[in-house]
Amino acid sequence: MRSADPGITLLTLNGHVMLHIGDLKGKPYVIHQIFGYNDGRRMKLINKTAVTGLDLGRRSRAGSFKKRLKSVTEVTIPGERRAEVITDKSA
Repeated sequence: MRSADPGITLLTLNGHVMLHIGDLKGKPYVIHQIFGYNDGRRMKLINKTAVTGLDLGRRSRAGSFKKRLKSVTEVTIPGERRAEVITDKSA
């Protein structure tokens, strides 16, 4: 996750796809359509598109989303060069 680029990195678990949107204080955040999650005691219903951390579900038997990740895929266009940050030191 350290090298995942926000906005172009897809994260998947079984039957679920999320888009990495960035980190805040070292914690990765994703946007995804989510029905609900288990907080360790019961199912919490969301049934919306939500921005969450990957620690969601950490108290469930299955574990957090981060623990259950199956793939991290950067989506790019073949043959396209990635944008580079250029610092203008003349200003």
